[in-house]
Amino acid sequence: MATLVVQPIGMASRWRLLGAGAMVALPGGVAYGLMFHFLPNLPWQDDYRAILQFAATYRGLSAPGERLRFLIAAQHVDYKLIFEHVAVIAELSVLHRINFSLLMVLGDLFVLGILCLLWRMSFRGEADDRRRLILFVPVSVMLFSLNYAETLDWAMAGLQNLPVIFFSLGALYLLGMELGGEARDSKSRVAGACAAALLACCSSANGFLLGPIGLAVLLRRRRFWSAAIWSATFVPAIASYLYRFHPMVPAMHVAAYVKPLFFLAVLGGAAPGPLMLPLGVCVLGVAGWSLRAGFFRDNLPAGLMLVWIVLTAALIALGRGNFGLGAAHASRYKIYSDLMLIFCYVFVAERLRESPVSMVRGRRIYQAALLVSVLYCIRADVSAWRLLSQRDGDLRIGMAHYRANPAVNSPMYISDPAVQREQAASEDEAVRAILAEAADDGIYVPPLEMKR
Repeated sequence: MATLVVQPIGMASRWRLLGAGAMVALPGGVAYGLMFHFLPNLPWQDDYRAILQFAATYRGLSAPGERLRFLIAAQHVDYKLIFEHVAVIAELSVLHRINFSLLMVLGDLFVLGILCLLWRMSFRGEADDRRRLILFVPVSVMLFSLNYAETLDWAMAGLQNLPVIFFSLGALYLLGMELGGEARDSKSRVAGACAAALLACCSSANGFLLGPIGLAVLLRRRRFWSAAIWSATFVPAIASYLYRFHPMVPAMHVAAYVKPLFFLAVLGGAAPGPLMLPLGVCVLGVAGWSLRAGFFRDNLPAGLMLVWIVLTAALIALGRGNFGLGAAHASRYKIYSDLMLIFCYVFVAERLRESPVSMVRGRRIYQAALLVSVLYCIRADVSAWRLLSQRDGDLRIGMAHYRANPAVNSPMYISDPAVQREQAASEDEAVRAILAEAADDGIYVPPLEMKR
């Protein structure tokens, strides 16, 4: 497709290459400017239990063995957030207190890591770096469309939802490159893929989906020794997850048709509510087309990424479908729909590169894709600004309320009426007690003023 998008040129000048690189970097610069504008050193919702309560209990233990067992056994709802808790322990060890702003920055930076992995997976057959960068611009625009802003600038969510994607894509990239015969050091690729897979499992539960995906392709390629090493990687992860695990979410009866619809809604979550299901059907259709077209042979890492996203959507549908189709539009799930759209764009672009369409037609298709992605990005970033601004206001009001009477008042304030109805009074008392304990222990002291 590259020759269809830009006219043939000789040796690309350095300035032109820098200009193409700036086009890729611009969406990220806007997105991170927005993210870093809202970085309060304050806990939000699940931060109280997943971070502050964990840190207080961990510091109260003295023996290394007790601390290790607590790290493995610590559970937040139905999740074991080992990677996140290790980050909390590291910050506590260095700073001797919790700084939520630093944890937020760490989580937000994983989006940049995801972009780097997508670059490695996309348009690998394009030899001209400038053309490849131009083709990659819509990928950057779609990824930095912050429709998943609910996950950003939130320590607990950012260190769960984003690292699992980064580590999973990293594992699949290394595995795909090794199986594609492009690895210079096969053992290093397998070891790196196993390490990334283990970190993904320690980040969130959908990291375990890497196990059957990797095992299937390794056995299909008759890489039995690598398959054994890959399988062994998941043994400690599974053992740690099962160690003192207590299911928290009760089972609920759901109509049989809801979960498939929820699955499609997750895949199409990038679209507005009424269009989620149609978009889910479309991207799933393109995924099937890529399978028939042999895209897995041409770009195995991207193909493995597609399988992982689809299985993740299925896992979300099985676990969260009880809450109705409205829950599929939760901001934290939209990044998976964005990744599906990115896969579809890369696949179609690669197909056009091989098809005998005219250069003008190919350029117009690219321009249309770029225009749609830019408009989508603008709309999503405006919504992200509103969401983060509203959260910032809630944090300020809640902390002012707490400071007025720390012995009684809760720091939790949520202006969204729908969320207010779900917030029990007992939870308000719980977060007040957790914050008071953390302040008494010196683990975390809320700032006197919040900067913009």
